[in-house]
Amino acid sequence: MTRTLVLCFLALIAGCLSYDSPTERVGGTQYNMPLSVIAPLRLPSLADTIRSSGTGTAPRIVDSILATARFLKPLSGNARYQLYLVSALDGSARPALATVIESRVDTNRATGAVTTTRTTLPGRSSFYKGAPFNTVTSFRIGSGGVADTAIQNGAFFVVTIQADSAAAKYDSLTPKPLWFQFRNQSGTPTLTDDVVTPFPAASFGFFDAPGRSRVYSAQGRGRGAFWDRTGDGRLVYSALAEAITLPPPGYYYQPYVRDSTGKGIAFGSLVDAATGRSLFDADTTRVTGFVAQLPNALFGVREDSLGQTFTFSDYNTIQLSLEPKRADLSFPSGMAVLQGNISPLTLRARRGVLNVLVRGGTGASGVAVTVCRTGTTTQLTTGLTDAAGRVVLRSPVGMVDVRIAQACTESGTPARGGLFVRVGSEQTLELDR
Repeated sequence: MTRTLVLCFLALIAGCLSYDSPTERVGGTQYNMPLSVIAPLRLPSLADTIRSSGTGTAPRIVDSILATARFLKPLSGNARYQLYLVSALDGSARPALATVIESRVDTNRATGAVTTTRTTLPGRSSFYKGAPFNTVTSFRIGSGGVADTAIQNGAFFVVTIQADSAAAKYDSLTPKPLWFQFRNQSGTPTLTDDVVTPFPAASFGFFDAPGRSRVYSAQGRGRGAFWDRTGDGRLVYSALAEAITLPPPGYYYQPYVRDSTGKGIAFGSLVDAATGRSLFDADTTRVTGFVAQLPNALFGVREDSLGQTFTFSDYNTIQLSLEPKRADLSFPSGMAVLQGNISPLTLRARRGVLNVLVRGGTGASGVAVTVCRTGTTTQLTTGLTDAAGRVVLRSPVGMVDVRIAQACTESGTPARGGLFVRVGSEQTLELDR
């Protein structure tokens, strides 16, 4: 996006996102929609259990670690999550070999029945590809009564994101978004003075042990607007997001539209409102302290770019979600941070009335009259003529074709093509069958 286009876009946003009026004219009908932080958030998480032995002055031996993970979205290509055990003494990291067990929960919508399937992945590995969000994944390191030597040298369990599992590395640039501390190590390599936490609390954010980690906390606000800028019936959605928390390393913010079933379509990208620069790599920004925010950001989409068969009124939410940068966008992450509710009734009210008379004698009764979006196979509305050959149709605005006894998917010349329907307009058409 060039600087000129960005400045134009900012001018449109400034006109659209008025905080004083819920509806106003900005070249066309416009609808304001606030964006706010969702509560509760769904973020990557770990539930942890540490089994240890030793009392008094005896060494505190950690026999096993069980970490149960949620919301580790599948990664694409050769990208993988990799598990590490990290020392609090010198920051050194060792891959953590784990037995991986997936528990998938499926719900039958018709009967409400819930089925849980447990699968143990073959072998032990420090890599994991991720899983859908109805799956809980358990990583078991070590086994009952048998100490894993790698565990004894570690204090932190860390989940990293590797761009290529064949060339895995652990350095300052490796994303380390998920971790917990299970041992304090007391500043010495001996085990006798260590304190082991049996149920450590996990964190999501930016891990940089020891003592320089930052936990992610969702903050921010926004305002979006739908408007028919050019008066052609094609809505544009634009949003301005302010004071959003910097994403954790390995993650970025992706806009989505989603429907009531949870299905969604990714669209557009976040750009700096002042410069137009992409914010995809904002996660690589290094900050001091604990306050880290993105600059004011813009995102938006034209309705017709969602696909021929979709309009904004087919959805009920706009979301700005956290996504792993190595993940597949064919389905949403489910980790929405900002969300606004679409009012389908408001958007569907953007219609005009077509009074259609089908000429052709008594045979014109009970004839299907169908309104299609011009240049597509999308049906907008349909109805049957009465005994007098008349039918009243409320059509969405924009360029439409009117077909008589002919579906939108059929070839052939429409009875009336390229008709423009305006908001609130009423037109009378006399057409031959």
